Amino acid sequence: MVPLMLLTMAAALAVSLQPVRPFAGHPTPALLAVCTVPRSGRSAPGMLCSAAAPVTSLHAAGDEAPHHLRREDWLERAQLAVSTGGHEAVSQLALSALSLRSSSIGSSDNHSSSSSSRNAAEGGDEEPPLVELFVTAIGACADAGEWRDALKLLRELEDAGDATDLAPYTEAARACRAGGEWARAISLLNRVRERGHSMRGTVGLYSQVIGACDDAGEAAKAVEIYALGVQDKVFTHWHAGEPFSLDLHMFSQATAVSAVRYVLQHEVGNFLPADLKIITGWGKHTVEGSVPTLLPRIERLLAKELSPPLPYEKQTSLHCDRDGCRLLENDGCLVVPVHELFRWLVDSRPFETYCINVPSARA
Repeated sequence: MVPLMLLTMAAALAVSLQPVRPFAGHPTPALLAVCTVPRSGRSAPGMLCSAAAPVTSLHAAGDEAPHHLRREDWLERAQLAVSTGGHEAVSQLALSALSLRSSSIGSSDNHSSSSSSRNAAEGGDEEPPLVELFVTAIGACADAGEWRDALKLLRELEDAGDATDLAPYTEAARACRAGGEWARAISLLNRVRERGHSMRGTVGLYSQVIGACDDAGEAAKAVEIYALGVQDKVFTHWHAGEPFSLDLHMFSQATAVSAVRYVLQHEVGNFLPADLKIITGWGKHTVEGSVPTLLPRIERLLAKELSPPLPYEKQTSLHCDRDGCRLLENDGCLVVPVHELFRWLVDSRPFETYCINVPSARA
């Protein structure tokens, strides 16, 4: 009786073996078992049907086969892989999904007229969300500081023709930044530009590349990348409603520093219309209720990193009530007085002539 039951279960389950490419030098089983279950059937008790069974058991008994997983199921398994097996496990899951998709395409091409292919098409099976899986995997590599693994995953996605989104490149650049590989981060940005990707939505990618250069002490390279972002219309730094005012409050620290350097080197000339305002706000990554992080970073740039230092003061406003009048400081805005900016230019970028709008005497 038992042999008959086993034979019946074997007939109900079609098990295919798909090759898995080794990833980043980590030992990987040569075969990946993918259990394909009829739509009306369920897995036999105790059977694990997994897209990455050799890496981590992501499925409980009775789960759907990978061919029938929905997008949400894949992403849930990716998060589980990250939490239980780290970047190695989720990387193998992403590669397994890519292998599964490739084998499905090959099978469809070879048997497009078969009834099984027609049934699959009519059933509306969802393909694995490859880009999102690879973004999760590359991001996990970045968190672990494994930039080599991140770049290998990105190359796999490119070779498959699925690197049409900017998110994998942004996460790969973050991995390069974590590993101190600023030159490789720049290469990623250049690759995106050469492939003709739209520059819309590339603020994150540019910010990671600029951050990689800034972290490595490559201030000049960071300014070059920022200038490229200005050219690509990724960054705008002048406040639309306040003349001669830099608006940096949505910038990361590294990007804001590069923006100030860029403006002082390339946009502030011998016409000085007013005091230069630098609006920092609280900074893009400052937690609400905490001490602002962007303003002290810009203060350090002006006072200690520029040569010569550029004097500044905090913006003040007169506030009057029934108790009297007092000056209040604005902790989100620095002011470089026009006469200090003039002196700084004379010392660092002298021009033959200057045109300066001298402000009226302060009360």
